[in-house]
Amino acid sequence: MKHGKLKSGVIGWPIDHSLSPRLHGFWLREHKINGSYKAIAVEPKALPATLKTLAENGYAGLNVTVPHKEAVIAHLD
Repeated sequence: MKHGKLKSGVIGWPIDHSLSPRLHGFWLREHKINGSYKAIAVEPKALPATLKTLAENGYAGLNVTVPHKEAVIAHLD
């Protein structure tokens, strides 16, 4: 990633229950890292297309939760 705000997050379906944005957001603020960590709702059928666009949209990394944990393996580079 070049200069600017670090974008990261967690993908899953559903994802609203995830505490990850609060947890990781805390550490970003605590260490004064210019970044964000978002919960990204991704329906299973939209997983391949979403994974292709995350880097294009500036995401440096993400965590994966159910039901995508196994399905995402086929799309890793």
